[in-house]
Amino acid sequence: MGLELVENKKKLIHIELIRVLAALLVIFNHTGLNGFFLFSSKPFATMPYFFYMTFAVICKIDVPLFLMISGAVLLKKDLESKKIIIKILRMILILTIFSAFFYIRLHLLNYSKVFSFGDFFIRLYKGDIIIPYWYIYAYISFLLAFPFLRAMIKSLPDYGYKYLICLAIIFIGIIPCIQYRFFKGKVVLNQYGTVSWLLTNIVLFPIIGYYLENKIDISKINKKHIFISLAISFLLVLVSCYMTYIKHRTTGVCNENKTQDFLDVFSLPICISVYLSIKYLCNEISFPNWLNKSILSIGSCCFGIYLIHMSILESKLMNNLLTFLTKDIMLNYMLSIWLICILTLIISYTIIFIIKLIPYAKKIL
Repeated sequence: MGLELVENKKKLIHIELIRVLAALLVIFNHTGLNGFFLFSSKPFATMPYFFYMTFAVICKIDVPLFLMISGAVLLKKDLESKKIIIKILRMILILTIFSAFFYIRLHLLNYSKVFSFGDFFIRLYKGDIIIPYWYIYAYISFLLAFPFLRAMIKSLPDYGYKYLICLAIIFIGIIPCIQYRFFKGKVVLNQYGTVSWLLTNIVLFPIIGYYLENKIDISKINKKHIFISLAISFLLVLVSCYMTYIKHRTTGVCNENKTQDFLDVFSLPICISVYLSIKYLCNEISFPNWLNKSILSIGSCCFGIYLIHMSILESKLMNNLLTFLTKDIMLNYMLSIWLICILTLIISYTIIFIIKLIPYAKKIL
C-alpha cells in the first residue's frame, strides 16, 4: 500500500511515517466488533458508545492516506505506458498469488466448501476472497487512470486543488449530513448532480496527496496552522459520530454492513490535517538515527504487511492473547485491541522483512 519505492528517503521520512500510521489503522479497521465496531456493543448514546465510535471514525483515514501517498510520490513522474503496464501486471500477479493463499486458507478452515480453479478465478474477479484486498483493485484503477491524472495536475492551477477540496467537503460531507439529518434519507440530491466521478478514491485522494507533497511549502506552515487544522479535524470527527448516532437512532440498526455511511464523510479534511501535521513534525524535529531507520524499514514493508496481516490478526494466537488481556488481567478492551494491532504489525513486519531477503521477493513486495 503506497506501493512506490521512495526516492531519497532521508528527505521523505514523513512519507514512511504516514505509511506506517496508515498500516496500523488498516489493521485496526479489520478488528470488527472487537475494536473497530466495539461501540455498537455499548449502551446506546452513552459516553463509552461515543468514545469508542471516535476510533472508528479516525481509522477510516487509513486507505485515503495510502492513496495520498501514491499521488504524492507517483504523480510527479512522467511514467511511460510500458512502466504503467508493468506495474499493473505486478499488482495482478500479487493479487492472484496472495488471494490463492487466502482461498486455500478459507477451504482449510472450512469457511468454503467449493474448491476449484474455476471458483477461484470467479471469486478473484469479483474480489470476495478477502475483502480488504479491494485496495489492490482500486490501485490498479489508479494506475489505469494515471495518464489522465498526470495530464490533469500538469495544468491544474493552485486554486483548482482548493476548489477540489471544497467540492469534496460539500458533496461528500456536508450535503449527505444535512440530507440525512433533516430528511432521514427520504430526500437526496439527484445522482447526476453529485459530481461523483470527480470525487472517487482514485481521483480525489491521489491528486490532493500530490498537492500536499509537491505544491505546499511546509516551511510556511507554523504551529498555529497545525493546531487549528487538528482542532477542526476533531470537530469533524464529532460531527461524524453525531451523524452515525442519528442513523443508529433512526434505523435501530448498528452493524458494519449498514451503519458506516457517516464514518468517513470527512476523511479528506482529516487526512489533510494528519498529512501536514506529520510532515511539519518531521520537518521541525530531527529523529534519532535508529528511529529513522526503523520508520524507513517498517514503511518499506507496509505493502507486505497489508497483504498478510489478516492471517495474523485472525490467528488463534491473537484470539488467545485478547482473551488473556481482557479476561485474565482485566485490561481495558480498547487498549487491549490496540496492543493486538501493534503486535500484528510487528509480527507481519518481521515476516515480510525476512521474505524480502529472498532474491527477487524484494522487487515484488
